[in-house]
Amino acid sequence: MRTLFVLALLVVVCSLAYTQVPTVRPPEPAPGLIPPAGVPPIPQPQPTPKPAEVPLSEKSLDQLLDRVEALRAQKAELEKQEQDVIKEIRRKMEKQSDRINRLGILPADPIAPTAQPIISGLPSASNASPVVPTSPLPVPPVPQKNP
Repeated sequence: MRTLFVLALLVVVCSLAYTQVPTVRPPEPAPGLIPPAGVPPIPQPQPTPKPAEVPLSEKSLDQLLDRVEALRAQKAELEKQEQDVIKEIRRKMEKQSDRINRLGILPADPIAPTAQPIISGLPSASNASPVVPTSPLPVPPVPQKNP
């Protein structure tokens, strides 16, 4: 009886899953094409047109002089902004330094780099420290063969 009930339930579930119609979105039309009937058009963002830049060789002398004045004014404004930012950085650094000094925090002593001996003629290994022999053994001369 239980097996019959499970079998009937399985048939019902499978038939419901089979009869469901999948929801398919219509494909989005490519830009510049007309969408099919019944599909609302998708709004496309409008690009902002850039003003056509005239080459420098085609500008009059007055236009070029005006451009130089504008560039120098921009440069002066940028330099002024830079100086203002540097001034603010220095002010904040001084304020922080005063606070550190009031708390009695001293800067740590810098760690002196240790000198590593350099041994010429040996291949260098990036992660191995060179080993310097303290008492080198004498190397006997290699006998030469005469033909």
